[in-house]
Amino acid sequence: MDAFVAADPDVAFAAALRAVPEAIERTIARDSEMEAIAPGLLGPRAIVLGRGYNFSTAEEIALKLSETSYVLARAWSVADFEHGPIAIMEAGLPVVLVDGGGMVASDLESVRSRLEAKGCAVLHLFDVSGLPEELTPIPLAVLGQLLAHQVAVARGFDPDRPRAIQKVTRTW
Repeated sequence: MDAFVAADPDVAFAAALRAVPEAIERTIARDSEMEAIAPGLLGPRAIVLGRGYNFSTAEEIALKLSETSYVLARAWSVADFEHGPIAIMEAGLPVVLVDGGGMVASDLESVRSRLEAKGCAVLHLFDVSGLPEELTPIPLAVLGQLLAHQVAVARGFDPDRPRAIQKVTRTW
């Protein structure tokens, strides 16, 4: 018996799970796209927006930008962002929009239009894997890691040796 079917009897979802490794491979092949947009994040700060399943992805991307590139990046859910933090937006401020499509796509497009109207530099990370929306955080997190790597390199930093961070965190 297929392990995926045993864990989740939804055959279509099981097939989608089997497609994840290939989706990651296709995402890694998009590294040159991330190199092309990295110059948009060379400043000291950025906003990363996601919604639904990809709010956590936005958090991961903001973390990677902060720890490897020293960009002060802050993630918000689009829903929360539009109820207050949008007030900080100004022309030229980079915004990374994490877009897994699906049910939240119209919300993302709406905020994108508002931000572009304010003159913000919107960098659109979108999923092309064909995976169901609930699995898009996997390839999008990889895409965000590639972006953070490219930003670090463009800023002259070694993303594998971030300052003040140890690979092992001691807890006691």
